[in-house]
Amino acid sequence: MGNIASIHIEPSKDNNTVHNDRTIAPDYLLTHKSLGVEVDNKSDVADAIYTAKLNSATEAYANRVGQKIQAKKIKWSAVVNINDSSFRKLF
Repeated sequence: MGNIASIHIEPSKDNNTVHNDRTIAPDYLLTHKSLGVEVDNKSDVADAIYTAKLNSATEAYANRVGQKIQAKKIKWSAVVNINDSSFRKLF
């Protein structure tokens, strides 16, 4: 298929969960009859789950290693770019 996509990874922004569940919809998405947004939880539930898991993991790390976690950025996002002709080949 050749070069069909690129991916860009960067630290997440504060609004990433409302972006992901399309509470705030972007205007640049490709549309196709089989495409849609599939999420298990709305943004407020997803944020609560994330915070609980992060707190648990941070506490477990501190107990196991004996120091606070050193990471400056914990939450990362990826954007996948697919050009139109490659998109058509996929569907």
